[in-house]
Amino acid sequence: MTKYSISKDIVDTNFIEDKSEGKFHIERTQDLTPVIEENKRKQSLGEGVSKSKELNHVASIPLVVVEQLAKQGIMSSTGDIVDHVRFKRWLNNSDNRAFRVWTGTV
Repeated sequence: MTKYSISKDIVDTNFIEDKSEGKFHIERTQDLTPVIEENKRKQSLGEGVSKSKELNHVASIPLVVVEQLAKQGIMSSTGDIVDHVRFKRWLNNSDNRAFRVWTGTV
């Protein structure tokens, strides 16, 4: 196997050549730590709630996670919500708490 890497500021893309199969595999990775730490900071300061309570900052979702949600048909590759019911369920799932800014139920 041969690995070729393209490193950007946010997402790293690796092209992995599998000569035995005659295929390339694409692997995209991102350091989620900065997003998770910023979300924790905003949660602790209550920054997700607007004063009017009409519009709340609910979540900050890293690009590689948006790409995974797009593959599942929950979001588009541009970040638009495609399936609102499944997106709310995903946001409210405790496994995804690190991406939440607002602590209420969506």
